[in-house]
Amino acid sequence: PAYLPGLAMALNNLGNRLSDLGRRDEALPPTQEAVDLYRDLAATNPAYLPSLANALKNLEVRFSELDDSTSGAEVWRGTLSRLDPQAGAVLLVYRSRKAQDGHSEAVVWLADALNEAGDAPGLMIVVRDEVRRHRRVNPDGFDQAWRAHTGAAIPPWAEVDADLLDCARTWLATSSFTDEHDHVAAH
Repeated sequence: PAYLPGLAMALNNLGNRLSDLGRRDEALPPTQEAVDLYRDLAATNPAYLPSLANALKNLEVRFSELDDSTSGAEVWRGTLSRLDPQAGAVLLVYRSRKAQDGHSEAVVWLADALNEAGDAPGLMIVVRDEVRRHRRVNPDGFDQAWRAHTGAAIPPWAEVDADLLDCARTWLATSSFTDEHDHVAAH
């Protein structure tokens, strides 16, 4: 039904407001229901994946507020297991984007997202950029965690300097030879 996206958003917002008021026990059920609704919506329409990721993050916070971080992680795992691999990769990217740079679990999320992304070039670019963002904080720690999770060394593309990559992307996006020349000369 057409009202489900609005209901899911309202429930997610209700959970947030109840939490803001310190009513943490009451905040959990509407947030869980929002996740359930968004999960169903995203299963048939990937446009709901960002909303699902947001609701999952909120549910993870609700569980954390109740000193139950295990349940939040379980909900993420359960949701990922129900989606196709590329949709799961998208959710993992959203999860890493909401995390602080260098978050310890981002290595796992991003390695799994990379594995699930398949041959979707746009998704691969986003995953790789997130890997670089999180790795920048503590390259040695990130590389060790990557090896522990994947059994392989960090891929060479992960070591490319993000500023250099941004400079190259800007150069490639120039619209004329003159702009291209000026960009290269300036950098």
